[in-house]
Amino acid sequence: MVFLRNIEQIRGIQWGQKHLWDVRIQGVPTPFDTWFPAVDISIPTATIESHMVDTPMSRARFAKSTSDHEISLSFYDDDKGTLYDFFDNWINVEILNNGDYISLLSEYAKQVDVQKLSIDRKPIKRMSYFVYPEGTLTFMGDSSSEGNLYSVTLVIVGRL
Repeated sequence: MVFLRNIEQIRGIQWGQKHLWDVRIQGVPTPFDTWFPAVDISIPTATIESHMVDTPMSRARFAKSTSDHEISLSFYDDDKGTLYDFFDNWINVEILNNGDYISLLSEYAKQVDVQKLSIDRKPIKRMSYFVYPEGTLTFMGDSSSEGNLYSVTLVIVGRL
């Protein structure tokens, strides 16, 4: 076991950072058809639930199961609303078929690639998932000059 003996050893550690994430989503039109930056991303990578067992003399917990995982993604859109329109079409046309019926999961799940970048924008880690959007896509506007920031939830149905 290695112990940090002084402050210089602590300063010498390359600490993890939570910034610099790029995303690539299958089927997104230009200019987002390649890697684009995620403003905020959250991906649960491990979840375990427990089961409590009561006996006459004690209580104990045991691993029971896991739960579904989902990606929370926030992103800026361009002035044409390219990403907003893509998600709107994915939900309303590809999945819900304009309210007529729901497509099969194999027809609407898309590949999403997520990569963590170093400070000099070199890929450190890449993860790939099959997902579909869940929840409400809401258009929000105001009179400010800020960029359009959207958030979506993507349910993970497979991993590569």
